[in-house]
Amino acid sequence: MSPEAVDSPPHRSRLFTTALVLFGLGVLGIAAVFLSRPLADYNPPLAFYLVGMLLPVGLFLAVYSAFRSNR
Repeated sequence: MSPEAVDSPPHRSRLFTTALVLFGLGVLGIAAVFLSRPLADYNPPLAFYLVGMLLPVGLFLAVYSAFRSNR
């Protein structure tokens, strides 16, 4: 069997990879907001909320990337 005949996994675009990173950072930011009060007994700083806002940005970019690549 020739190397060309082997199916390779689909290549992820740079936009989709960026979207996944932003989504993951947003999940971590939201987890930090919810866990900071019971674990450390202080109100979360504004930076945690701002990092949490990366989740919808990453989700939007992932959907846009999927539509752009016709998936």
